[in-house]
Amino acid sequence: MTGQIKSPNHVALRAFEAVLRLGGLSAAARDMGVTPAAISHRLRDLEAAAGTALLRREGGRFIATEAGQVIAASLGDAFLRIRRADAALQGLHARPQIRIVAPMSFTVLWMLPRLAGFEAAHPEVTPYISAASDPLRRDSEADIRICHGTAPPPGSWVLLVQDATAVVAAPGAGLPADLAAVLAQRVIHIDTPLGMAGGTFGWRDWARTLRIAAPMPTGPHVNAEHVAADLAMQGKGLMLASLFTLADAILAGRLVVMPGSAVQTGIGYWMQMESTGPVARAFAAWLSNTVAQHERTEMARITTGLAGLNAVAAEGG
Repeated sequence: MTGQIKSPNHVALRAFEAVLRLGGLSAAARDMGVTPAAISHRLRDLEAAAGTALLRREGGRFIATEAGQVIAASLGDAFLRIRRADAALQGLHARPQIRIVAPMSFTVLWMLPRLAGFEAAHPEVTPYISAASDPLRRDSEADIRICHGTAPPPGSWVLLVQDATAVVAAPGAGLPADLAAVLAQRVIHIDTPLGMAGGTFGWRDWARTLRIAAPMPTGPHVNAEHVAADLAMQGKGLMLASLFTLADAILAGRLVVMPGSAVQTGIGYWMQMESTGPVARAFAAWLSNTVAQHERTEMARITTGLAGLNAVAAEGG
């Protein structure tokens, strides 16, 4: 049929919608995965088909002209619905995911070595783990969030375990004869901004708990327990070790506990479910059960061993 104007390509309409939605050629190009020049070409094609300008610049953004408003109104939310349909198609074959944000050393020393248990029970789920120096920062999304401190933050948190700490060293590194002599040794300090409130039980806290009056010892300062553990296992100094997170290293003989040095810290690990979906519930149940099993087995072995060491130390004193 002669004289009929050919309907513009839907790609040009998509470019028009993207520029109008995002305000610029570059942003629209990133959204569509093309170059700004390609967006510009598509807009020229569309305006040529319309016989008039559809967009104009105002305040650094593209806005619709009167004719462009007619086109935009006709489009409505068509491309939004197309994007949603595309996401739904992608999701039909996507593996379920679980996003966990947890303290860095808890993740490195304790959770990751046990994660295979969850994956074996739920092979269809893909875990995404964020080991965070500050797991309470809300710039990362989470289905499960774990924190470490003397009290849980506001909200619905579940206590996983109360922690204890003890002086440890590498085998053969030479532990002092008595507790009062510990602070005269080279030690490894763990520094975090929040201190005990953020889950860090330092040498000053340890000395105060045991009523030991001595100047603070010298030694390197690090910002994470797993870094301190690496140094301690290399014989670089004594460290205050979480008996929960470092149970594996203690039971394997890579670290030796000083008799009489263990104290309750008043610090706990807390869990919050930020998603109530089935995958989050499955991970929360696995984590709680694994922590409880760890307490019944590895932690019980350490506690029994420490009781024997403390009895020997008391007799020797």
